[in-house]
Amino acid sequence: MLLLKIISILVVVNYIFQIINLTIIHFKYYFFYKDMTENPKKYKINDYLYQLAVKDYRKAIQTLPKILDISLNTFHNYRNILGNETQDIPYEKVVMMEQLFGMEPGSLRTQPIEVSNLKDFLQPILKS
Repeated sequence: MLLLKIISILVVVNYIFQIINLTIIHFKYYFFYKDMTENPKKYKINDYLYQLAVKDYRKAIQTLPKILDISLNTFHNYRNILGNETQDIPYEKVVMMEQLFGMEPGSLRTQPIEVSNLKDFLQPILKS
C-alpha cells in the first residue's frame, strides 16, 4: 500500500516537471525565437519541433541528426539559419526533413522561392 502511494506521488511529480519543462520551452520559443521579426529563420524546423511534447522533442533532437547522418552541432546550425543568410541546408537533407515532418515538398522553407517559368525567359521580347 505504501509502495503504491509512493509510485503515485512520483508519477504526479514527474508530470509536474514535464509541464514546467514544456512551459520553459514554450517561453523560450515565444519570447526569444518567435519575435525575431527582423531576421526570421530560413526553415521551419523549430516550428515543427516546438509543437512536439517534451518527451518527443528530446527524442527528436537526438534522433534527427542520426537519421540525417549529420552531427548534433550541424543540426543545431541548420535550425538557426536566418532568412537573410547565404548559408543553406543541402537539398537532400531538406527533402528528408520535409518527409520526416510530414510536410509538402518545398514547405520547410519559411519564404518560398518564386521564379517565372523558363519559357518566359526564353521567348524573345516583342517590340511594340
